[in-house]
Amino acid sequence: MRLPTFLEATPPWATLAGGFLFSLTLLLGLTLFGWMYTPLIALALIPLTLGLGLAIVHLIHSKDWTILTLLILLAGVAWFNLSGEVPSIFTGRDQGSIAEASWRLAENHQLTWSNPATQAFFDIYGPGTALNFPGFAYTESGALITQFPLGYTAWLAGFVGWLGLSGYWVANGILFIIAGFTFFELLSLSVRRLLATIGTALLSLTFLPIWMLHYTLSEHLALALFLIITYALIRWRDQPTHTLWYVLTLLSASLFIFTRIEGFVVLSLVTFIAIGTRSLRTFLLEKIWLRLTLPLVILGFLFLRDFFINLPYYTMIGKAVVKNWQELSLWGEAVATPHATSESIFAIFSLYGLLTLFILGSFGIMLAFWKEKRQSLLVLILALPTFVYLIDAHITPDHPWMLRRYYFTLWPTFVFFAILFWHWCEERYTYLRNRRATLFLVTAIVFIHFAPAWAVWQMDEHTPLLGETVRLAERVSGHDLLLVDRLASGDPFRLLSGPLSFLFGKQAVYFFNPEDLDRLPLDTFERVFLLTSHEQSETLPTSWSERLIERETFLFSSATVTAKDRTPQNTIKETQATLFELKR
Repeated sequence: MRLPTFLEATPPWATLAGGFLFSLTLLLGLTLFGWMYTPLIALALIPLTLGLGLAIVHLIHSKDWTILTLLILLAGVAWFNLSGEVPSIFTGRDQGSIAEASWRLAENHQLTWSNPATQAFFDIYGPGTALNFPGFAYTESGALITQFPLGYTAWLAGFVGWLGLSGYWVANGILFIIAGFTFFELLSLSVRRLLATIGTALLSLTFLPIWMLHYTLSEHLALALFLIITYALIRWRDQPTHTLWYVLTLLSASLFIFTRIEGFVVLSLVTFIAIGTRSLRTFLLEKIWLRLTLPLVILGFLFLRDFFINLPYYTMIGKAVVKNWQELSLWGEAVATPHATSESIFAIFSLYGLLTLFILGSFGIMLAFWKEKRQSLLVLILALPTFVYLIDAHITPDHPWMLRRYYFTLWPTFVFFAILFWHWCEERYTYLRNRRATLFLVTAIVFIHFAPAWAVWQMDEHTPLLGETVRLAERVSGHDLLLVDRLASGDPFRLLSGPLSFLFGKQAVYFFNPEDLDRLPLDTFERVFLLTSHEQSETLPTSWSERLIERETFLFSSATVTAKDRTPQNTIKETQATLFELKR
């Protein structure tokens, strides 16, 4: 039985990538215009569903068991690591704030939201960064809006709206599969399929990707888009009159700017490459209105819509850029006060099993220049601006948290060139191509990466914490005000106030300024509670002692994966917190 002509002529990867990009574009559009309703979300996900289904049909029909096995393996890895696990919903850091923003978007159908607790603190602080609600800012009207790019938030909201907490994992799992599939196709342009499979395993199954898989961070979407841009651009340069590759390059590069700030640089590089390549320039100018002017008008309109809706994000980014520029203008200061020096980065890479690949990848990059492999060097060119993160990660230096900076461009780039390095060694020394050499390569990879990856494959950081949070939620009503201390859970980056509010509908607030207590309109709430850790309760102002009535004690447990001068380990921390009721 023959496939339809259009399907037979389209590679399975392009079918899946095209469906994904169109669905993401539609979800972003629904977000920008406040139309995130379930029926419209279902319609927006149709291209993704069709793309995945048609790609699988094509692979089965063509009997491409290698890619089918790869897709099943990637799906199995995602399911094994994520099923039955509580997502990163606790606020205080990016992953929790993004998770809350996507939940609020799906629940309220638009980006802005408010409740009595947020309004009470708006009356104190007014418009601007909402310190009591990490990751959000107050609008002029007193509503809260996210301070993060909208691309990944829209993607998550498309799944959590009808799958609940499981939607986070489905959304991340799909990105994980698409990134792995794309990387396999990218490597297959230069190396044999066995090496491409080994490279995909390195990209997807070692410490960094599995650790990242557990968090709702925009790097997941950025990685998938970066790889799609790279692969589609290479194919477009090879087939400049093929509209499919042009559309995939245009869509993925445009969506990148709504995902991370680095997307503006990547889009600029793609534009320069397209204009600087004669065949691509000719293709674009043949129908300049359709292929250049119209896309630019649409992109400009969507960006302006995003800019004015998500102004708090761009304001925050603008301040950060100005600050970093001022530091870089002073050569000595930029070198003397980075978040992480080059020496410490090498040490950290070694702890998490990344150093070997970065070294081999560096050799691969040098060989690519020596051999003048222009196609391969396109990967490097698109990732080049983010190499600055090897000097200064521009992120808090605790690890493995800081490693997220390297995940979406540098990690795939160095893995790509590490595999190319082995491939070119095979070309020079043919005996490396036999089974023994390949077995040695696989054994060495397993030996280097097994210890760092073992801990993260067992990771489940948030499930223990949610159980006690549910018990706490049952003790207060939606009409009570619950003030939550930053260390109530034992970790300032896992604030309980976030999920208590958006999951359980409580008026829970991260509380850090005791002076706010006298300025809050407490009469608008039935009761007022304070949740604080045992250690923090001993430092409360003495004037509070007569107003606080101890109601209940809770024991919060959370797990963390970290490495301190040795391979990563899972550690469990328990924190006792007390719930007080405030007399009025």
